[in-house]
Amino acid sequence: MSESSRTGDGDDRQHHLFGQLPMQVLLRNVFWPLRLMERLPQYGDLVKIPIGRSPVYFACHPQVAMEVLMDDTRFDKGGRFWEAARDFVGNGLASCSRAEHVTQRKLLQPEFQRKRVSTYEPMIVECIADTIGKWEDGSRIDLLKEMYEITGSAICSVLFGQSLAAPELADARLAFEQLLGGGLARMLLPAWARKQYRRANPRYSGANQRIAAIVSRAIGTRQEGEQRRALGILGRMRNDDVGRTALTETQLRDQAVTLFLAGADTTARLLAWACYVIASEPRLQRRLQVEVDSVLAGQPARAHHVPQLELTRQVLEETLRLYPPGWIFSRTAVSDTTLCGHRIPNGSTIFCSPYMLHRRTDMFTAATEFDPSRWTGKNPSMERHAGYIPFGGGPRICIGADFGMLESTLSIATILGSWELIDPVKSKARPSLILTPAPAMVRIRHR
Repeated sequence: MSESSRTGDGDDRQHHLFGQLPMQVLLRNVFWPLRLMERLPQYGDLVKIPIGRSPVYFACHPQVAMEVLMDDTRFDKGGRFWEAARDFVGNGLASCSRAEHVTQRKLLQPEFQRKRVSTYEPMIVECIADTIGKWEDGSRIDLLKEMYEITGSAICSVLFGQSLAAPELADARLAFEQLLGGGLARMLLPAWARKQYRRANPRYSGANQRIAAIVSRAIGTRQEGEQRRALGILGRMRNDDVGRTALTETQLRDQAVTLFLAGADTTARLLAWACYVIASEPRLQRRLQVEVDSVLAGQPARAHHVPQLELTRQVLEETLRLYPPGWIFSRTAVSDTTLCGHRIPNGSTIFCSPYMLHRRTDMFTAATEFDPSRWTGKNPSMERHAGYIPFGGGPRICIGADFGMLESTLSIATILGSWELIDPVKSKARPSLILTPAPAMVRIRHR
């Protein structure tokens, strides 16, 4: 059963359908969330899910999803899902409420403007070179581990002014993996059960404590010959040396964990997915190598090369479409409202899934196929419509999108300039809080 409604203004109004997912369908797919995402749109543009006492909905149409993401006066971050996330990310930019987000965004935005991001290039280039400089011809590598070494080192250099020591960075990666895996389970539990989960899973609590300790040490780094202070972006936030209100230690910790997680884990997964796809498609890899050889002429990739690396950008865009690391977002209705003409009670949770929207066959031609050409500037049929939201949308759109794309482009180009990726182990998507390739193993061969 479904009911039609109208959304939008003026001539742009379209019919949108409200539906409810049958319980038997939910039960058949509850352990396969990605399969559920692909099936949900057939039940409506806004679909109610029979989970728990508080209403849960999925925005299955791009216009409905964008209405949710754009209007944070009606749909804010909150509810049990974000309350669970705050256990390990604190009250930083990604998890805070609208009232705090405006101030936090204003404070951090100058550090991630495109012009400022370009100044981080030397740190990114150095981290890429340090990582791939240790590779051995013919060896098999764990893409997640290697890409995390690049992205983790780079974001730490930007945030703290210097990277973590290799053992500490490896510990941070393991701790975040434990938190991300346990975090999704905890988000589905009521408050009383989350406390039980924490007590019953010492690995989860221990991982949380390790991340807090690692970040605290990094924030309090002492550089020889200088007063004890934080370095990098967070140093400027604490010392108020850029004319902005200085952050407290707790606020610094929350922002550090949020930006560390977003800058290291999500970008590492994007790169791991991209490398896996490249290794799986030799013809595409050869085309990329031709582009890289022509543009770089044997030199490491730099920011000024990026506009010429057109195919590399298209591959990353298509990777974000099929394998978006941030595969699901949630918002909470802050008061009684309507969506698709249907009453949404205060406290309801509304999910938006880039993974779902990006695979809609009515939005993308051959939606399940990896086709970088759909992103060419010469393709008039490919528009930047609301169906493509790898970085979210609205006022909460990812603040580090430009940084992540610069880092990813430089990484792929530099790797393919010297190495060939071969013999990938067949990988499947694992939907923890971040969409992860499992396994993520390839063999490398020096060119």
